[in-house]
Amino acid sequence: MTMIRFLMIATLFCVGSCTRLDCSLWNSSGFFENATAADVRRCLAASADVNARNNDGWTPLHWAARYGNAKMVAALVKAGADIEARDEDGETPLHWAAVYRRAETVAALVKAGADIEARDEDGWTPLHLAAEYGLAETVAALIKAGADIGARDSSGNTPLHRAAEYGHAETVTALVRAGAEVDARDRYDMTPLQVAIEKDNAGMVAALVKAGAEVDLVNVPDENGFTPLHKAASDGKTEMVTALAGANIEVRDRIGRTPLHLAAQNGHAETVTALIKAGAEVDARDEIFGGTTLHRAAGNSKSSIVAVLVKAGADIEARNEDGRTPLHSAAWIANAETIVALIEAGANLGAKTDSGQLPADLAEGNPKLKNHEILQTLNAAR
Repeated sequence: MTMIRFLMIATLFCVGSCTRLDCSLWNSSGFFENATAADVRRCLAASADVNARNNDGWTPLHWAARYGNAKMVAALVKAGADIEARDEDGETPLHWAAVYRRAETVAALVKAGADIEARDEDGWTPLHLAAEYGLAETVAALIKAGADIGARDSSGNTPLHRAAEYGHAETVTALVRAGAEVDARDRYDMTPLQVAIEKDNAGMVAALVKAGAEVDLVNVPDENGFTPLHKAASDGKTEMVTALAGANIEVRDRIGRTPLHLAAQNGHAETVTALIKAGAEVDARDEIFGGTTLHRAAGNSKSSIVAVLVKAGADIEARNEDGRTPLHSAAWIANAETIVALIEAGANLGAKTDSGQLPADLAEGNPKLKNHEILQTLNAAR
């Protein structure tokens, strides 16, 4: 398959104003790129080898398939061309026709008896190739000719896996409409949806979900306890978060954080808003210290997130396991902007932790706030 992917390079051309192709160019791009069926018949009549091979194993029928001339294909087949000839990558002329957007040639080869399920060295059928390149017209022609939409390559990939991996939404839709199994698993237990997520293609994820992909399949965590929704939220990938809206929005990582906790602590306001809009629990508590999303934002100096969460109804006086409020968290890390944001939102300056500490007590010993006017505000609660 390697050679066919990189064959779209500069090719030989007939030098000069040739109107009659020289048969000495037989079995080369220089001949078949410019040839007609009449040229093929003329050279065959002059003893050109219908099954000649170059160093890469390409035959005249491979070239005719590449350049999409159904009449040339017919002339070669009639002259005895091996319709199942394999190049060095195990690809037949039908594989080539599929890759080079030759729907008409695909039909001609199938009509002539080409094996529509022929496999190359990687187990790819022509439909796998057309799907990878997003050639919707060719995909349709192959399906119409009876191609197996559930065919598996050597890695267990279906054509739908290939289309999903390379981001071809139109091809995905065509395959699903034709009956492709949307949740088929490859050898690594990956579905097309999981492949699209791994490729970070939010548009493809949305297309597969719309096509009926099982979103619950992505609720399985990785070794860090992260689901795809955790990752998208943590990185502020709002489009992906929206595409995964059907997943478990309250799923927890290994330390009990929800996707909203991660988006908040990393300062992704747009993502926080999207998660809340999708129904995320604003006051969900983590499983370390029992902190809420607002604790997470305050404790990570994300003043802009504080405003978003408060507007969404977050409990500004929520207590963690030590009795700390979000204002205590902001005071502890001595971030003046976050302290101000919480005070402006109505945070209680006189709130005490279980050990009796005020926010002022936590802020006072931090050199970052030395002589800062915010200390005067906090100390007013004493």
